[in-house]
Amino acid sequence: MWKFSIAPGLFFRLAIPFHYCFHIQNAWRLSSTIPTASRPFSWSLSKSVLISHFPPPGPSHRHCAVSTNIIEFSSNLPSWKGSTAPFSEYAVHVQASSFDVPINVSDAILRSMGDKVSSANEFSFIDSVLIAKSLATHPPDAPMTPHQLLFLGSVWYLSAEEYQHNQQMIQHSSFKPKRLTLENATLPLQEGDYLRIHHTPRRFPQVYQADWSLSATRDDKKAAMTLTKVVVQQGPGYCIIDKPPLIPVHPTVDNVIENVVHQLQTSSEGSDGGYLAPVQRLDTNTSGLLVLATTPEFAAYFAKLLRHKTKNRNNDNAGKQHVNNNAMNATSNTIQKGYKCLVCLAETGTESVVDAWQRLWNLQTTSQDSSSSPMVVIRHYLEQSDRAPKRFVRQRPTEDNEDQWLECLLQITQVGPPIALYDVNNNNNNYKSEDALTTSSTSLVNELWANNQRGSGVPHNVRAVAEVQVSLITGRTHQIRGQLSELGFPIVGDEQYGGAIPWTDRAHYQGTSSSTQLLALQCCDLSFPDVDYETTWNRKRCRDIVLGTPNNARPRIQASLSHAWWTSPVEKYRSSHAMFGTIDQDLEGEGDNANANASTQPETSAEGAVVRPDLLPPTTQLSPGRNKYILAKLRDPVTNKLRWFVKSAAPSECGGPYHANVADDLIEWINGVPGYESVKVEITGGGRIDYVPDAASSTFDGASSSTDAGTVCVYGFSYRYGKGDHRRAAEIIQDSMGNDRMSVTYDLADDLY
Repeated sequence: MWKFSIAPGLFFRLAIPFHYCFHIQNAWRLSSTIPTASRPFSWSLSKSVLISHFPPPGPSHRHCAVSTNIIEFSSNLPSWKGSTAPFSEYAVHVQASSFDVPINVSDAILRSMGDKVSSANEFSFIDSVLIAKSLATHPPDAPMTPHQLLFLGSVWYLSAEEYQHNQQMIQHSSFKPKRLTLENATLPLQEGDYLRIHHTPRRFPQVYQADWSLSATRDDKKAAMTLTKVVVQQGPGYCIIDKPPLIPVHPTVDNVIENVVHQLQTSSEGSDGGYLAPVQRLDTNTSGLLVLATTPEFAAYFAKLLRHKTKNRNNDNAGKQHVNNNAMNATSNTIQKGYKCLVCLAETGTESVVDAWQRLWNLQTTSQDSSSSPMVVIRHYLEQSDRAPKRFVRQRPTEDNEDQWLECLLQITQVGPPIALYDVNNNNNNYKSEDALTTSSTSLVNELWANNQRGSGVPHNVRAVAEVQVSLITGRTHQIRGQLSELGFPIVGDEQYGGAIPWTDRAHYQGTSSSTQLLALQCCDLSFPDVDYETTWNRKRCRDIVLGTPNNARPRIQASLSHAWWTSPVEKYRSSHAMFGTIDQDLEGEGDNANANASTQPETSAEGAVVRPDLLPPTTQLSPGRNKYILAKLRDPVTNKLRWFVKSAAPSECGGPYHANVADDLIEWINGVPGYESVKVEITGGGRIDYVPDAASSTFDGASSSTDAGTVCVYGFSYRYGKGDHRRAAEIIQDSMGNDRMSVTYDLADDLY
């Protein structure tokens, strides 16, 4: 930086146009009439940037963003004399007065915001690359510099004339503020000019932890090794990305840089500013698959598919709870999206956590491969409103206009096992106390409810979580979040719909991991028909246009994700709780499972009746071959603990070929035992078991023996009882053996019967 002073009346020549010299002389004459201590600026000469505080003469200078002089203000600035009014907690209205001008935008921000902004390194040369790098490491609680705010697009501008016009409140006649950029740092302000300064913009620093390049080759290969690859798949006219959580798809009102579109456009391959447009939406804290168009023709084609999906949903089944598979899959020219999420299981006064999970399990689709079996469709109605959270109801209010409510349809395709968050096997009666958290469960809670503080973040009545897979039939704003919450299963981390307690002690709303709650919702499956383009004459536009049409002769374009952000902590937690049968113990506080300590002696119930648990059937009964099995449980009348039973049987052994015959045979045995006559036996599901014993063992009755060996595979489903919890069944079989000679596996595929 070259600095120099100008003596009064001294004429000098530099490589500056004459009209700039005129402005410099006039500015000096103006400043020479002001005492030195109160002069608003001094002059400096920049070697790097050819920018000016003074526009060239002419009537159009009010709309010039950047000129080509080399004059720049220094940081010796007086206090702000113009008006300031709060727009919100994070933004301020600013208007320049006659005492403030002449002044540029950067200095106006610095003077009017005071300690809300920083002047560190502010008057070094303007380099967008350096500013972008500074944002990547900028502390979340530290004030930002004016150049950083302008780079993010956090400042909006209206000229004095436009501002005065808007104050007249003329209907359908108003000027919208213009977003300023870094190039406008030296835009001169005049008296009455208006700025809206978002001094604390919402930040999304997660964009700097991802690799946004459109191919595997990058100039900075070292950086690529430490960053998460975003682009999943590319094709003619489109690309599919795995959007990280806590990143918006589009620019926000105070941040135009840290979003999906900008990051992809400015990647190494996308820096040419080519066409890129998101053709679907995901909420900021939702992660997963997102389609973006790289040509206008594909954008129009995908938009047509979205309209087709919403328009052609099955209106004939309105009011019904079950829809036939053929009806749902009648059209293949649609977009299909699948989501996975982690939902809360809460304890209420009328429902235990296990009962809540069972109700959730009953909502899932019973079969996906049979065209004759019914599929459960969950229907709600969404009230049209721009506000969030949205209002979802199960019945459309009859007094309201039907157009005010939008129908929302989805299916729950798979429900995972419950995962207990709290260990109730402790001496403290309050299961949600600090003592109720084991080391592993504490880690899981803190992972799911990021930076959880006891008493905040986690809803007070939530005791477990379960992973759920959902298929959307209609696509509405907040549809999955609202419908699951209405059913009583809010998504983990969803502050708006009951999945988390909102934070009330945040310093500001910057999107950092320390203040923003992760949402356990991911778009994990996506498919749509491939496209063919054809040229056709458009009479309205009087020209040929290119239209995309589905090509069903080619395979559908598909993408899928196997892991979500919560997958690793959940798997780590499960590995520390390998005994799957303890899930119900943790949830309902029954200590050790009754099967593990089954009594071999007569007992006496609380009512004094004789109870014979020694006469109950074995925990596991398997018949050799490929047979149907059922998984059952009961509440022991003496110990008040759960007992689990796995039974497979050939038709000749149980009196018939159906799962109901296997279940009736087991229930008849249990209810015939003294003390268990009125005990309710619940069949939780079923399927098939392939049991191949070794030659030394032809049957297995649950007794531990050195000769008990063979292979067992648990899979399939039951039309009557639903799909069994095969993992639990496999654990029960393995544990009841007591040795490693039995190889037990399970298959959770839905296409096996």
